[in-house]
Amino acid sequence: MTSFGYLNSSMTMLEQGHVSREDLDTAMRVGAGLPMGPLTLMDLIGLDVCHHIGDVIYSHSRDRVHAPSSMLEQMVSAGRLGRKSGRGFYTYAGPNKGQVVEDASTPTPLMAAPSAVAIVGAGEIADDLVARFEAAGVATQHVEDANGDLSAVSQAELVIEAQGEPVDPSQDQLTGRDADELFAELGRKAKAGAVLSTINPASAAALSALTGRLAETLVWRIHAPTQSGQVIEVGKTVATSDKAVVVSRAAIAALDAHSVVSRDRTGLVVDALLMPHLNDAVRMVDQGMPVLKISTPRFSLAWATPWDRLR
Repeated sequence: MTSFGYLNSSMTMLEQGHVSREDLDTAMRVGAGLPMGPLTLMDLIGLDVCHHIGDVIYSHSRDRVHAPSSMLEQMVSAGRLGRKSGRGFYTYAGPNKGQVVEDASTPTPLMAAPSAVAIVGAGEIADDLVARFEAAGVATQHVEDANGDLSAVSQAELVIEAQGEPVDPSQDQLTGRDADELFAELGRKAKAGAVLSTINPASAAALSALTGRLAETLVWRIHAPTQSGQVIEVGKTVATSDKAVVVSRAAIAALDAHSVVSRDRTGLVVDALLMPHLNDAVRMVDQGMPVLKISTPRFSLAWATPWDRLR
């Protein structure tokens, strides 16, 4: 279980169009290693029950993070209660059925992987990406020296900057070449229509301005695998094209990983939800609220919930 604030923040992300329902659930089920995503969990519990829980918690905490969202209230008023009614965040085969069926929000199938990719940079992550793309049958160019000749990227449909992070955490400089200089050159050297991305901390908006390719530049965040697989998050801007997102999703699928696409913001989805609400869980424990302990592959900390009090 988890804090209600985590569920509420998840709904806020969805309501604001930050991420799709499937990607939101994938982020937390696969990326954070939880038993199920927040929307699937709420559909299982019942949205009316979740609304009542939120009301009770908020009446005690008076913290807005625990107040039920307007989206939840509207869904309950419309009779969309989750599995029990046959429709909640997802649509089910019928009332009290667990089988999810397609509806208007169901994502379209993935396209084929890019025919050619280029990895720029040296290090463990770069080597891993090269090996995995090659194993998937994707033509892969590895430009290990980011300061050298970048002409090899000119035929790639997707170019990924994957330089190693600095040995000294106090230093911002990557182990190879300054990212600003590199992306400015990649914008000139990559072929028209190629998608440009980085695995290192950077703003998609800033990088797209450097490349001059506002529609084709985005960021990737590679998470450590959990028992459910691996998530690679894709951060996009308002100018990012649908094509750039589709190419990224297809490439990530070729790596045998799960893609989660969201607006580019601090923490994207996984860390933006997980970190604040681990803190929220600790605060609940500190206040003496009842807890249920569930370990995740990424964290051994217990997650707190006041739900026992409502039984």
